[in-house]
Amino acid sequence: VCLQFDLSKRIEKCLYEAKGASLSCKELRLPRRMTARVAGDILRSSSDEPCGIRGALIHIFMESKGTLLKLGTVIPDQSLTPTFEVSVVLQPDLGGWPPLKILFGGGKVLSLRREYRLIKRKLYSSATPTVLEFY
Repeated sequence: VCLQFDLSKRIEKCLYEAKGASLSCKELRLPRRMTARVAGDILRSSSDEPCGIRGALIHIFMESKGTLLKLGTVIPDQSLTPTFEVSVVLQPDLGGWPPLKILFGGGKVLSLRREYRLIKRKLYSSATPTVLEFY
């Protein structure tokens, strides 16, 4: 649970930094407990790795209209050479009513969908990447 909480906070920090930099929005809305879910799924996908989550290199992307925008990278243990990478692919929620802040000129608000993809690739192997979809 402590590892999941720590990883969840690192993902939140990465998204917070991307909010103003690559996403160019004033507010980023996440579904409830999304970073905790993503962190838990990353931890489960790393359980069969020799160094566990410590050997991970985690890239976070936003996918929109078939294009990937890199939001940032999380490195759980910088003292280890990564043995695998996990790409987290998030998607904007473009449906529904526009937020009131946009209607009244309060700035750009971006909401994320609950669904996301994890793509796990071993760095020193020719094995095919594993793609996991979460809803």
